[in-house]
Amino acid sequence: MSQTITMTELPRRQTVTEKPIARPVARKQRTWHEADAPYTFANDDLEWERLNGVHRAIKEYLGNRVTLAPIEDLLPAPKKILELGAGTGVWATDVANMFPDATVTAVDISFNNIRNPPRNVVLKQLNLLEGFPFEPESFDIVHMRFLLVHMPNFPDLIKKCSAALRPGGLLLLEDIDQNLYSVDGDVPDSIKTFYKHYHGHMAKSGVDGETGAKIEGVLHGLNQFSEIHVHNMPAPISGPYTDDPKLNKMGVEMRKSLGKAYDGIWGKMPSSGLTQEIHDNMIRDAHDHDRKIYMDFYWTWARKAEKEPETQTLYQQAWSWWEYLVETGWWILGY
Repeated sequence: MSQTITMTELPRRQTVTEKPIARPVARKQRTWHEADAPYTFANDDLEWERLNGVHRAIKEYLGNRVTLAPIEDLLPAPKKILELGAGTGVWATDVANMFPDATVTAVDISFNNIRNPPRNVVLKQLNLLEGFPFEPESFDIVHMRFLLVHMPNFPDLIKKCSAALRPGGLLLLEDIDQNLYSVDGDVPDSIKTFYKHYHGHMAKSGVDGETGAKIEGVLHGLNQFSEIHVHNMPAPISGPYTDDPKLNKMGVEMRKSLGKAYDGIWGKMPSSGLTQEIHDNMIRDAHDHDRKIYMDFYWTWARKAEKEPETQTLYQQAWSWWEYLVETGWWILGY
């Protein structure tokens, strides 16, 4: 039933004369969400800067589009759009401006940072671990970015989102694998050590930090989509070593994002074994240009299949008529 189109870009070598300098993230007091959820990233101005910077880089990489999926071609034009894990609200704002006649419901665990959203954006504060209050087949578009990688049992949330999507609607799932890789396969021990502690801690809460590559399989398993598309972007974290300028710029922003996102999380994960030293060693080696380190970013989008009209064979019609006779009484036949 499903069709898969996979486009994968591999990092390509480029001669770079200037070696970038790895600068540690400036230490400051970080704050976190107060809700009961296994989300380890901060909730402060530095985090909002990170998320907005990644959004700008994604738009530039996609040629000023907000997603890889062809939402501008959706017919009829979307009237109800849902974004889960809205963060700073920047994606919801862009989409609300694209579709001024649509209602965009932006959901997040907190909204301390959003000011003056467009009139057609509805902010809904919600911890998705405590419920999913959306009616079946009620949205034309459902979008998540960098959310599934933090959610316990992420396939269950995908299933709920699919149910909330109308037939013909688009499910947009944009996420990463919380791992770093090397072009030559030689990943430093400092990086392996960091992610060993990180993934071990998150697994205790049922969080799979390697969701990006697994989303496609979950969508196929649901058997509810007429088409499934995947685009893998290996963002060069350690420096601009490819011959694709847009990919290099995306890598620069993801590199900055990496440092800001992980800064201070050892304080949020006291039982993980993570320390500031482990973090700093990982950042140092991840930013070493000579190592050609990258992180995989996955755009996955799918179109929900249209409902097939219910038709009955002649046999089924005859059987239905016979059951009707039995239920209503033989008097119809004169008995």
